[in-house]
This record gives sequence, C-alpha cells and structure tokens, in this order.
Amino acid sequence: MFLQKTYNYCKGYSEIQVEGYFVERFVNLCLIRNIKIWDIEKVTEGTIKLKVDEKDFKQIDELLRITYSKMKVIKKEGIPKLKKLYKKRYGFILISIFSYVAISIFSLFIWNIEIVGNKKIETNEIYELLKNEGLRIGQLKEKVDYKTLKSNIYINRNDILWIGINTKGVKVTVEILERLEVEEKDNTPCNIIADKDGIIEKISVRKGMKKVEVGDSVCKGDILVSGIMESEYSDSVMVTADADIRIKTWYTDKIAIPYERTTLTLSGNNEKKYKIKFGNYGINLTNNSTNFEKYDTINTVKKLRLFGCFELPIELVTTEYQELITSNIKYTKEQAEDIAKEEVFKSILKTIPKESDVINSEYKIFQGDNEIIVRVVVECMENIGKKEAITF
Repeated sequence: MFLQKTYNYCKGYSEIQVEGYFVERFVNLCLIRNIKIWDIEKVTEGTIKLKVDEKDFKQIDELLRITYSKMKVIKKEGIPKLKKLYKKRYGFILISIFSYVAISIFSLFIWNIEIVGNKKIETNEIYELLKNEGLRIGQLKEKVDYKTLKSNIYINRNDILWIGINTKGVKVTVEILERLEVEEKDNTPCNIIADKDGIIEKISVRKGMKKVEVGDSVCKGDILVSGIMESEYSDSVMVTADADIRIKTWYTDKIAIPYERTTLTLSGNNEKKYKIKFGNYGINLTNNSTNFEKYDTINTVKKLRLFGCFELPIELVTTEYQELITSNIKYTKEQAEDIAKEEVFKSILKTIPKESDVINSEYKIFQGDNEIIVRVVVECMENIGKKEAITF
C-alpha cells in the first residue's frame, strides 16, 4: 500500500469532484479507456470524488462532454506539481541543498577551540599540548579520543589538576584547573631594604631587628629591617627578616595646554563594511575602502549560529568607519586649567602602583601667554620593602 502511494505521488495525480446524472457511466468510460482512477467515493446522489493519474487528466474533458457532467479540481499532488511550482527557483533550491550539505560536512569538524580557566600556563602552550594529542582546528570530531587525550595530559603535566572538554557544534571548550603550588619556605638569611624613597608611616616587625622608626626619611637601598639579630649576652643570629612597612611617597607630573589647539572630533558620518570569514580565509561582501580622509574604525565580529545554538565556522565581520574632522578649539584660562588638571591627573595615575592609596593631591598653576602649565604632586601611602640576601 505504501509503495503504491509513493508511486502515485511520484507520478502525480489530481483529486477531482464529478457531478452529473451519468457519473456511473463516466467511471465506466474511464475504466474502458484505461484511465487510471482510484479512491472513488460517493458524496451525494449524482456527485462523486476520485483521484486520477496526472498523465490521464487531459482525457477527462472528453468523457465529461459525453456524460454531460461537470468537474471541480479539489487539489493536485505529487512531484510534477512541485516541479511546476519551483520551476523558476531551481537556483535557490540548488543553493539551499548545497548549503545544507556544506553545513552538514562542516559540522563534522572542529573549527573553534576555546581555552578557559588557565592563569599561570600560557594559552598558546595549552594549544600546542592539545595539538600534539590530536585536538586541533580542522580535526574530524569522531577522530579525537578525549579519554586518552586527558589521560596523557595528566601523566605528562604535573601543573594540571583537572581538564574538562565540552563539545558544542563545531566549538570545543577546554576548561583547565591548575594545580596549586605550595610555596617552600625560604630560610635564607636576609635583610629588608627600601625599594623607593619616602617617609616611614608604619612598621611592624615579625622577625629581625628594626633599623628605622616612624617619621624617618629613607632612600632606595636603605636597610629597614636587619636579618642579623645582635645580643649583648649571646652570639649574633642570622634570620630571614619579615615585616610590614608602610611609607608615604610623592609622585609629580606636569602638562601644558595651549589656549588654542587643533583636535579631531567625530563628524557623525559613518560607513559600514562587511566581510565573511571561514577560519583564516575572508571574503569581502563590500568594498572595504572608505572615502573619509581621517577616520576611526570599530570592528565587530559575530559568529553565525544555526537554530540559535549550533555554532558555525563562519564569522560576520563588520567594520565601521567613523569620520573624523579637524576642529580648532579656543579655551579660556579657566577651561584650559580644568582640562590640564584632568589630563595630568590621568597621566600620573599610570605611574602610581595600583596597590598604592592616594591620600592627597596638590596642583600648581603657571600661566603663559599662549598656554597654561599645571604641575601636580600626588601623595600616596604604599607598602615598601624587598628582601635582600645577607652577604659577607
């Protein structure tokens, strides 16, 4: 039955309704003339429904005239109907089929490897490690033995405690958990010396002999805590000096801002260019050049996904060109001073260690005929001291 239905669908057929006084004669004439009909069903008195082979459909008109009957086409089914419907869309169908086949083939391979969780081990080092074990870009997914891969990494690397591998579409995410290193205690006798200039604000010694007091000025290289413990009643003992020391330091910087200067500002005109990337290969969808004389660029990369979750090895790269125009700006003395203060403070923060606490800042203003100069002094509180082995 199934084979017969499939055969009829491939050949094509029409479902029709015939109405008249001689519908029985119409059916008999179809059988006499070897017109293939089936699924004959009586609807009402003088009305029947049936299916007729597509190749015999044209012969129906003659039999309708002979039996004085009327026909209504209910529907047409089968391959011939699809061919007629998509007659002008063969190109689209071929592209769709090709795309489906290409995506199916691409999905069998690994096109993206993401390493997460590593802090001390370099990412490139992990890539090479995975590559040596058979996990690389362009590798057939079913050819990768993840169990053996992880086992070999555990054997060869003492600094990796655990490795997890998750495959989603064409992307493999490798999660690394590094083994914590237990620091060995260094018992080498040493002093604590100043690694910068400043004034001692706090000193708390756990081991060693204190050589400075709160309020003392120290220079880089001065001994703050000695590792040689001296006593009137016994011989000197050498230890590893240990202490917490806070120091007050100062940083200075200056900047000059002219009352009139040329700057680049955004005009508001933008151009977007598009490119598709397949791995390391790219295809420009638009002309990548711009007519702007001066411009800034912003690149946005979007990975294409199928059904919202299946990641494809295809990236859409959008390059946005933002036009810059030259503008001459004049400042008042007050405006120039405010800008100079803001810029010099940003500049000096780059030289101050991140762990330092800024406790005060002081500005000095020098006004010239064409520019204003702002000098800033930033007062900080920070940790000081580094260990230096005792040598004789």
